[in-house]
Amino acid sequence: MKTIYKYIVKYGDVMLPKEAIVVKSKVERGEDGLITTLWCFVESENELEKRVFDIYGTGWDLSDQHTIYMGTHFVEYYVWHLFEILSK
Repeated sequence: MKTIYKYIVKYGDVMLPKEAIVVKSKVERGEDGLITTLWCFVESENELEKRVFDIYGTGWDLSDQHTIYMGTHFVEYYVWHLFEILSK
């Protein structure tokens, strides 16, 4: 069944059902400080796969890895940009 679920990205990795589509990302305050969260369209019965994300600040050099832009987050005086790292 297709559903929207919220996931927390820890250490850049998150286990998502295969073919999950990220529709929104946000930085939120958690118990241990700031956390990156994703809302995804998922087929809940699909098996899980690891997806990898990285965050860059404005003006930082970007990785040479193949990436997809996922969103921009404004946190106090900082602006962060979330990318998914794609496997080659």
